[in-house]
Amino acid sequence: MRGARAPGIGDAVGHGRRVPGAVRATPRRRANFRTPCTVVNPRVPRRGPRLLWGDAHTPSRARRHPAVSPEREGAARRSPVRDRDVVTADAIVAAAGEVFARHGYEGGTAERIADRAGVSLGTVYEQFPDKDAILVALVERHLDDASAALTPLLTDMVTQAPPIEDGVCRMLRALVALHRTHPALHRVLFEEAPRPEALRRRLERTVEAAVEAVHGYLVARPEVRVPDHAVAAQLVVQVAESVTHGLVLHPQDGADPEAYVRETERMLVRYLTGR
Repeated sequence: MRGARAPGIGDAVGHGRRVPGAVRATPRRRANFRTPCTVVNPRVPRRGPRLLWGDAHTPSRARRHPAVSPEREGAARRSPVRDRDVVTADAIVAAAGEVFARHGYEGGTAERIADRAGVSLGTVYEQFPDKDAILVALVERHLDDASAALTPLLTDMVTQAPPIEDGVCRMLRALVALHRTHPALHRVLFEEAPRPEALRRRLERTVEAAVEAVHGYLVARPEVRVPDHAVAAQLVVQVAESVTHGLVLHPQDGADPEAYVRETERMLVRYLTGR
């Protein structure tokens, strides 16, 4: 058509529709402002370009998360709240031992334990669900102390294998000393308080370990004249525990504890050796 002009860029772009044969405009690129740029410090000798946000050869994840030393990583994992909870629980258990020893199991209420520990009643229940849970923790602490005191003795009996008279005497006197530590609390823990299943299993494991050590000791001594060393080991442990328990926790009026210990020694030695 005469006077008509060919469609141009303005027609294709300005009217919002594509005209056949028209040349589309190339959009202008934006400047990439995150392109690393070189920073030069005139006071520092140049050793090569330094980038604003890290080395160009360093992966981006490594730049965002730098390596942490094992010491700092371990310190970060230790929670101050968790450490404070452990200290609070230990204080509650220690206070419960004093309360139970003074007031017994029935009188050892959570309120008295909280007052003795210097914490609120809510803090006690945050650490332990009930009074029996505190009691279980207290018994476990007592058993840990007993194991720490008896394990070296039993180990020496097995490795050194002293004569039967010496070994039996040392074992009985160690048990007496252990029972004489807080006898009132010991009475509450093992006579008045209930024994949950977990606590019963812990007591059984403690006795089994003692029986195993005594069995090894009896086998190592040639003067032992019993038909069954395993049965003899169980009898020795049970008799020693029962006698010392009753002697310390339920003493007879006018009875001499030392005389009871000596007679128990003679009884066990005669049973084991036949002399």
